[in-house]
Amino acid sequence: MALGTYFYQQKDYIQAKKMLDSCVMFNNQNDHCGYYRAQIAFDEQDYNLAKIIFKGVLGLQPNDYASWNMLGLTFMELKHYDSAEFCFKNAVKLNSKESKFFANWGKNQLLRGNPSHALELFNTAIFLDPKYSNFYVNRAIILEKLGRKDSAIQDLKAAQTLDPQNKIVKSKLNELSPSYTYLYIGLGILFIFLFAFLVFRKKKTN
Repeated sequence: MALGTYFYQQKDYIQAKKMLDSCVMFNNQNDHCGYYRAQIAFDEQDYNLAKIIFKGVLGLQPNDYASWNMLGLTFMELKHYDSAEFCFKNAVKLNSKESKFFANWGKNQLLRGNPSHALELFNTAIFLDPKYSNFYVNRAIILEKLGRKDSAIQDLKAAQTLDPQNKIVKSKLNELSPSYTYLYIGLGILFIFLFAFLVFRKKKTN
């Protein structure tokens, strides 16, 4: 188990799978081995396998909130949003202090077409942990969908403060923020014409 976890953390999935598969084979009641094996399947985008293994883990440990959250993410990837909803509710019920559970549930609600509930969930996620720039980006997307453009811009600015190099945030801010570039150019051209007109009129008068 320890070696399997070590190889997983090192991103050596070939060795990790060998160790974890062996662990599960000799002790199919070891939910830790199952969890990490399912995590590898998820990382490798083998979502059907991940779903099966995470369900097996929860059969052994029904109160494992981390597995409920991961199973919810797996169902989201499979576009089974109703099943994902059930999983995230269980994860939050078992651990209501984990901000990412609320954020993941919020993403699922947005995919289900419920932006108002998604906003409530991201409000909770940010209340629990205001240091994740991605939370603000996602809430900005929701606020924009709800027609609250100014609030969306404020969230994007908050995300930019937390992560100044985030290109997605910069792009989204440029998209939503009013651009004054053309206004300044127009005013500059108008000023030049006005100045030229006054000079011409002065010369004509003289």
